[in-house]
Amino acid sequence: MQIAGYLILKGFSEVQVNHHDDADITAKIRNISIAIEYENPGTHSKTELVGKKSRYEKQYQKVLFIGNYSNERLLCDAVGDENVFRRGSAFASAIEDLINPAT
Repeated sequence: MQIAGYLILKGFSEVQVNHHDDADITAKIRNISIAIEYENPGTHSKTELVGKKSRYEKQYQKVLFIGNYSNERLLCDAVGDENVFRRGSAFASAIEDLINPAT
């Protein structure tokens, strides 16, 4: 819920929190649809994470996975470094990049 509130404060639209059947959080910014998965260590295997990314890429233009120090390597191996952000300032920077992309 904190992430959803943060996105709303940052100007994202269509922010939704999902508990089943979709990404944890979905939103839009600048007409870009985004899926965000918050992953706790030990909750999903590499195969499951690859499947999530594949599913969400069919529906959303950008897919982000948030992790922490304990599961960051697994997430990067499964879904690619460019899609993984450690919770906190790294994730906040990724959000800022979506709001104000580099030209």
